[in-house]
Amino acid sequence: MPHMTDFHELPDLVSERLGGSVLYATDDFFAEKENLIKPAAPVWKEHEYTDRGKWMDGWESRRKRTPGHDFAILRLGARGVLHGIVVDTSFFRGNYPEACALDVCSMPPQSSVETLLAAPWIGLLTGDVWLRNARHANHMAAHLAERLRAEARIDIIFPVEANTVFVRLSQRCAQALRERGWDFYSFIEPDVYRLMCSWCTSEKTIAEFVADVAAANA
Repeated sequence: MPHMTDFHELPDLVSERLGGSVLYATDDFFAEKENLIKPAAPVWKEHEYTDRGKWMDGWESRRKRTPGHDFAILRLGARGVLHGIVVDTSFFRGNYPEACALDVCSMPPQSSVETLLAAPWIGLLTGDVWLRNARHANHMAAHLAERLRAEARIDIIFPVEANTVFVRLSQRCAQALRERGWDFYSFIEPDVYRLMCSWCTSEKTIAEFVADVAAANA
């Protein structure tokens, strides 16, 4: 549920439109690594299967039975300053990673995968930073759902289990919110929308959004 001042409104440096790409992954047996940088919101296809198993809109490796961890190398399409990263595990219920890390390095664009694997990398998201950020986003989502239900009389479609809130909004309300600068995803049904909270979502932002929802429904 980013507002126009959120980092989500900044250029996506790994976007394919800018020349970004996924160069390498240790394993992508069940779902291709290229799904990591798709610009569209993830979707769920209930009865869709491939020759490798359930179709998933994301990157999915096999269960790892050896020491170490799976990782992917993404090449940015342009140099820039990172203000945020979205790790979206929508629909990976029960098989999502328990932790994640983000390392960066600066290398010439033509560098081979072998060169990148041997390059010095600097950790940006290490330790328990990701966990504290995730806990905050999850808490904000629960808070958002509670206030939408109590103050704006909005139907919450699914139980809030992470940093996502699924709501039912009229087309008029959704359009009014977007005109006020709010950005959110349409879901499967035409009147169901997916609101996302992040590490930088604040109670002030939630209060402003709930007030705008109430005004749009008035």
